[in-house]
Amino acid sequence: MQFQLTFDRKDSNMTSNKSHLLSEAYEEEIRSITPEIMNQVFGPGDDTYWDPERGYDSPEWYFKGPGGVILGIGFRWGVPRLRGKNLINQCLTPEDICSMFLSQVIYSIELDQEDLEANTGGE
Repeated sequence: MQFQLTFDRKDSNMTSNKSHLLSEAYEEEIRSITPEIMNQVFGPGDDTYWDPERGYDSPEWYFKGPGGVILGIGFRWGVPRLRGKNLINQCLTPEDICSMFLSQVIYSIELDQEDLEANTGGE
């Protein structure tokens, strides 16, 4: 399942927290993701929804997958969260879709880190 970065407000509108669908292993993995890492790997995120009083003080990155699935990485009170919508009535369970998405994000982060290390000589 391939997810593509999207900045279309229709895609990110009406998403909700989906972190509860993650396995314990992926819950641990997502905790290591920061806005700085997401920016380095995927470029600037969407900071349209900015409400520091409610804990939204970092950009969000949303991705569109097959079947209109939308998943993203957002932050509230500095804590990374899986956000999304359209996970029902797909060929896979919502949990499997979320796992596949997060696996793709983590793989992209790992590739970026390897490239960075190769270009800096491992410093």
